[in-house]
This record gives sequence, C-alpha cells and structure tokens, in this order.
Amino acid sequence: MTTQPTPSWMITFNRFLWWLVGALAILMTIVWYAFFVRPLVAQGSVIRMFVEKNKYEALGTARAQQREIEAVLQEFRQFSSQDLTVVGELLPDEQQIPQLILQLDTMAQEAGLVMGAVAFSYPPPAKQAVAEASRVESVIITVTMEGKDYTALKQFVTLVERNFRLLDINGLQYAPDGDGFTITMTTYYFVPAL
Repeated sequence: MTTQPTPSWMITFNRFLWWLVGALAILMTIVWYAFFVRPLVAQGSVIRMFVEKNKYEALGTARAQQREIEAVLQEFRQFSSQDLTVVGELLPDEQQIPQLILQLDTMAQEAGLVMGAVAFSYPPPAKQAVAEASRVESVIITVTMEGKDYTALKQFVTLVERNFRLLDINGLQYAPDGDGFTITMTTYYFVPAL
C-alpha cells in the first residue's frame, strides 16, 4: 500500500488549526487570570492591608489607653484623705435609700414637679462576688413624676446631672399629652471588704 502525499492545503490548515488552538489557550489563560485570579489576589492584598492597618490602629489605641490609665493612677496616688472623703460621698459605703429619696424629692420640687411612685431594684452581680473583696454595687431606681411642663423635665434632668451623688439616667418615658413621666436611674454604692 502506498500512501498518498498529503495535500499542501491540508498541511497548512493543520498548522493553522494548531496555531489557533494555541492562541485560544493563551487567550483563555489571560482571561482566566484577569477575571478570576487577579481579583482574588487583589482582594487578598486588600484584606492583608486592612488587617495590618487595624492591627496598628488597635496597638495605638491600646497604648493610648495604657497612657490614660497610668495618668489616672498617678492622679489617684496624689489624692489626699480629704479628696478621698469626697469620693466617699459620691460612692457611699451603704445604699442610703432614705437620703436618696429625699434628694430626688428636693430636685423634683426645685424643678416644679411632684414625685410619685418610687421603685428600687437590685441587678444581679456581673460576676460571682467574693465576700472578702471590696466592690461597687448598684441600685436601679424608677421614679414617676407628675407635671406637664417639658421645661420642668429638662430642669429635673439638669439637677440630676449636677447632683453630688452619682446618678446615671438609663431611661426616660415622656408623653407630651400625658400628665408626667417616668425616669429610670442607676446609683452606686461601695461595699467595703470584710
């Protein structure tokens, strides 16, 4: 059997076909890299930059907080016994509920309000309290005030803010068409070590 020579146009077509397949393979590789690999690499770079940036920011924040704590400790070491007495009045050694009710009533009268119902609640401690350790405890106070004047409400909040005993306002319910409002506050007291 003799083989016939392959026509030249078929050889040229075969070469062109291989060249076309090679060019398509290169083109597909470029497209795959441009649309799939490169965005993933860029995203990884962005994520790394974000992590590095946040790491340095967190480190800077931690160092700033450490400097603030050291400054506060330095100031605390310079307190005299008279200054500590003032702190003791801000954070009394006991709940002093009767004095607190008297303070709230006086502030309400100064603001032109009438104090109604007063309720106290004691939140559970955040951690298991150690009996021998000194700690700060809190009391939640809910007070109902009677009065329709918004200006009186603002005056009462200002008086609470300026009160010598530490009081945090947690909530305020006020309806403009109502006869009063309800305010929820937290006060603190110091429980000395046993």
